[in-house]
Amino acid sequence: MYEQLEGEHLILRKAKEGDYHSMLKHVWGDPDVYLWMLFQPTFTEEDAIDRCRRSIEFQKEHYAWFIADKATDEAFGLCAIKETAPGHFEESGIGIGTKYQGKGYGKEVVALLLDLAFIKLGAADFTYGYFRDNIRSKKVAEAFGFEYTNTYEMTRPWDGAQKVIDSCLLTRDKYLWLFGKQQEERTMKMKTIETGGITYIEQVPGATREWYFGVGYEHGDLYEAEELFRDGKPVNGRNLCLVHYPDGEVFFPVPKTEGHYSETPVYFEGGIFIIDVDFLQGLIRIMRFDCGDHSIRVHAEIPLSAVKDCYNLQLHISPLSLTRQCDNTLEIIWPEKLSIPINDHDSFFLRDGEKLYFNRWHEEGEGADYRYWDETIVRNLAGDVTETLPGDVMLMGNGELWNLR
Repeated sequence: MYEQLEGEHLILRKAKEGDYHSMLKHVWGDPDVYLWMLFQPTFTEEDAIDRCRRSIEFQKEHYAWFIADKATDEAFGLCAIKETAPGHFEESGIGIGTKYQGKGYGKEVVALLLDLAFIKLGAADFTYGYFRDNIRSKKVAEAFGFEYTNTYEMTRPWDGAQKVIDSCLLTRDKYLWLFGKQQEERTMKMKTIETGGITYIEQVPGATREWYFGVGYEHGDLYEAEELFRDGKPVNGRNLCLVHYPDGEVFFPVPKTEGHYSETPVYFEGGIFIIDVDFLQGLIRIMRFDCGDHSIRVHAEIPLSAVKDCYNLQLHISPLSLTRQCDNTLEIIWPEKLSIPINDHDSFFLRDGEKLYFNRWHEEGEGADYRYWDETIVRNLAGDVTETLPGDVMLMGNGELWNLR
């Protein structure tokens, strides 16, 4: 989630526990700041400490930062953006301490956020909103070429104040034209990524576009590696890499180890989870790679004897679940243990709490009359069909489910 963005005079960085004092002084407790914001003010040191801790947790999963002085690292503001739909971003709060206003810092922050959205994340457009009576914010919008789109009213939750908000939009084409990025976008650059011989990567399921993974196939998939081990043949392990975009930094969270084999990772709540089967010890380990500090730890251990074999052994979300599908049965192995009968053409792909999503394919006819189609079957944890949706369902990077019909 881009730990730091650096400008000429300031940096956008993730919150630290020691920031509570300066944030209370400059932002959360300053009426000249919070009266122009939607957030509720904070007045006591105790509440500021709690708020700072909540900010740390929130920022792990969002494009959100504290604004800090580049020379002293003192936090004096906050900012955030969010992706409301693929390619569509919006500013979701910018606040700067009174002492630091009037120095061009607001424009410096917006410049960093627009560069992140358009250049690093490939945004199609960016929405910026401000209270109608906030002349400074309006001037910042005008300076970057935003065009007015609409006005709406809202009641601020913490004090009941009626606020009128003007919303404006900047498109990718206009941003590139205004700020001389055309040539940068047209010129392709070659970057060498050392992945240990893995030549294909794809986005980690459930993750934002920041994280990609690749695996080796020396022994085929996990089930094929298990068969080799059972036949007394050597299993040399599996290469698995994680690649961070856009910097191309590569991680090998589960090193290739004799007698072990890994499977496709998934992203969940700030971590990337990987199945690592230890055939020698008879264990299935679920490993967690922290996307923030890049540490790796054992999240759960399950006896290998808990499954008949490793055929279709996979992780799904959410919650994080270890599953196995075979012989018209879906098994949930962890965190609970369930066995659910399914149809011949059903393929499990997503869990949402107590809802289980299956793709079901159909075909009929021959030749010119041949017809193929998909539908999505939703079951509860008892296995009952609760809903049938035409087409397919996709989990998007912002957590939405899209039904493609």
